[in-house]
Amino acid sequence: MVYTYDSFSSEYGAGPEIKKGFEFFCQCTLQFVSFGDANFIFNRLLLEGNKTKADIALGLDNTLYKKAEQAAIFQNHGLDWPKGYAPIVQGEKSTLLLPFDYGWLGLLYHTNHFKKPYSSLEELLQAKSQSPFLILQDPRSSSPGLGFLVWLQQIYPQTAPKILKEIAQKTQLVSPGWSESYQVFLAQEASIVLSYVTSPLYHELMENRTDIQALDLKEGAFLQVEYAGISKFSQNLQLAKNFLAWFLSPNTQKILPKTQWMFPVAPVVLEKPFQKVQKKFSNQTQLIFPSPEERKKWIEEWLSNQEK
Repeated sequence: MVYTYDSFSSEYGAGPEIKKGFEFFCQCTLQFVSFGDANFIFNRLLLEGNKTKADIALGLDNTLYKKAEQAAIFQNHGLDWPKGYAPIVQGEKSTLLLPFDYGWLGLLYHTNHFKKPYSSLEELLQAKSQSPFLILQDPRSSSPGLGFLVWLQQIYPQTAPKILKEIAQKTQLVSPGWSESYQVFLAQEASIVLSYVTSPLYHELMENRTDIQALDLKEGAFLQVEYAGISKFSQNLQLAKNFLAWFLSPNTQKILPKTQWMFPVAPVVLEKPFQKVQKKFSNQTQLIFPSPEERKKWIEEWLSNQEK
């Protein structure tokens, strides 16, 4: 049994193809149990403890990495890092968590809403808009929302509370998760949304539309890496290890770009639009692993600045 998030296991995500491929490979049954976000997966594992039926948790990211390692809910995966593994994700080589994909968070905008898009976060915050125009996600329940908060702390380590207050004044909606906020954005009820810099590729390659783009901010973007780990209480340890080894193979990883709209960690030849985005962001970001104490402090700062 694999605990993951909704968009991974949905009919549009990688889940159905992953399930079909691994079941053929192992001659077994693979079951996904889905939750709204990585935070829900982690909290469910903590709550269930040794009563969990999960063998694998799939989708925790680097904002949860330190907390997950300290929680004593995963066991040694016993796998070597595959050859050709993407260098950008090799910030830490954990014996508990293995990265399986990565991407960048950014601010997306409707091109018909702007004559000239913002070129920096500072410029965006100085905008004299008549009403709030940002859609963000709650960092308490959303991994993109938390990633954005961590990114702000990285950019503005000394003045983050002030920046958070300014951002709150520009924010039209804070949703529990990504999907809710993106649906509001697609309905053109707001001009800018926190999403992934590959989201415009989905619209371009799958819908033949280019009216949604990512802001090219001088501050760069936040690198999010997603991880998989084997539950400490797995009853199917060998199958769990077999799944991770299979999932990290190039032949399986090639599924991810056009289902997860993320970059595979295995050496996979990408289509040119993905290569362009990868090249643009690879040299302007670093992999960050906030501690549980930092997470708590930053979320408290965020909460205190939501009162307008």
